Amino acid sequence: WPGLQALIGHVEDGARLFRAFQSVRRRHGFLPEVFDSLKLAEHPVQNGYPLRPEMLESAFFLFAATGEDLYLAEGLEFMASLRAAGRSRCGYSGIGSVRTMEADDSSESFFFSETLKYLWLLEQGRNGTSLVDEAVFSTEGHLFPPRGPAPEAPDDPPPQCRSLCHGG
Repeated sequence: WPGLQALIGHVEDGARLFRAFQSVRRRHGFLPEVFDSLKLAEHPVQNGYPLRPEMLESAFFLFAATGEDLYLAEGLEFMASLRAAGRSRCGYSGIGSVRTMEADDSSESFFFSETLKYLWLLEQGRNGTSLVDEAVFSTEGHLFPPRGPAPEAPDDPPPQCRSLCHGG
């Protein structure tokens, strides 16, 4: 995902991939669950959007790396699509098909724990990106305080690891 590329310092590669994903998202309103990049078409069956966070997560980490407003705009565009197609009487629903934009009467827990968190962080602009230096983000979008620098690997591994580390 583009956000992971930004985190490891491959910001330009992440930005390029983000723009490709963004063109698909703009075309459909959301990223379909499966997309054929050779045919430039969504999957005939798996074409829904279950409110996944990865696009917003990538926008957040790319904004933190670059400060470019286009990543904040992605959050606003996503919210407009979500309000138009995913809003239900009691909250938000996944999209059953990006072709028809019909809601599928489901709302996954990651929508609340991750998607909305990254949307909120994008809304905070620079205030939200300070968390990148102050916390460690888990794969589930949870924030943990850093424990300090990682310990250095020993020059001589313990005997039980020697065969794994040195092949004998």
